[in-house]
Amino acid sequence: FDNLAAGTYRVRTVLPSGWRRTSPTSSYIDRTLASGATATQNFGATQKVLISGTVFNDLDGDRVKDAGEAGLSGWRVFIDSDSDGVWDSTEKSVLTSSSGAYAFRDLAAGTYRVRVVQQTGWSRTTPTAGYHTVTLASGQTSTSRLFGQRGIA
Repeated sequence: FDNLAAGTYRVRTVLPSGWRRTSPTSSYIDRTLASGATATQNFGATQKVLISGTVFNDLDGDRVKDAGEAGLSGWRVFIDSDSDGVWDSTEKSVLTSSSGAYAFRDLAAGTYRVRVVQQTGWSRTTPTAGYHTVTLASGQTSTSRLFGQRGIA
């Protein structure tokens, strides 16, 4: 934008269908300019899809992530591309963060079966099928895909 007066401006992008914002995380950025000042702001967008969620300790086994039920760190979540229920080293995977969060940010549009590698001493509470099937068009997101785990006593 040329010839702006000094002041505060809110700048946002309008994304066409099939695109997802990657940065900034909010839909806008506020900039304050002094007289004669210039500023540069980059906006990022992708047509890749996003699948994300949490692996959590389902303490009461009710299949719902309740307050106080912490995420589980270091669990492998994977795209089961051959639908055999077993993680293969050739299948895309991520490890959960310290809060139990995981995200696949660079997948092409399509249908995916998302699973977690079951760990010894734990039993799955949700999803009952053991996986989430997610179908996304270009730029779409699917968030809050939960995997509940309960420690075996």
